[in-house]
Amino acid sequence: MYNVPSARRKKRKFNPLNLVPILDVIFILIFFLLASSQLMRIFEIGSDLPIFRLSTEEQEKPDEFELKIEVTETSITLSNYKKKKIIKRIDVDWENPDFYAEFNDVIKGIKADHPDEERVLVSSDNKVNYQHLVNLLDQIRHTRHEAGKPGRTELFRQIMFEE
Repeated sequence: MYNVPSARRKKRKFNPLNLVPILDVIFILIFFLLASSQLMRIFEIGSDLPIFRLSTEEQEKPDEFELKIEVTETSITLSNYKKKKIIKRIDVDWENPDFYAEFNDVIKGIKADHPDEERVLVSSDNKVNYQHLVNLLDQIRHTRHEAGKPGRTELFRQIMFEE
């Protein structure tokens, strides 16, 4: 025999998908992703950058000195940026170790003339080899090791780059 369908059975209504729990989970995940991004370590090259101030508390002196070093493939020009005066131009010979000694002697002479100055503005040509530029920056920051004298003397601590 076969069963007669009962009148009590009704068709189930199709329940639409409930999106509220899914949206709750997504918002919680976004919150955790944003919070964890603050905890991630970002690696960068450390440097002593000068502090930029908009206040005019310290008035500039008319005889103030600011060293600018322009590096190209063929020469290095050292100038007083404030007075637009060229101090010295050095022809580049990257392979000659005496070149770095000559450059360091010039930097030491400028530091001796302006002992309070700590900033240098460096402008580099795109064609200059990165390793040569790093070697020059080492010469700008410290004196070369001299025989019989331990350690190094710091010259210019704040090196700024110009585009």
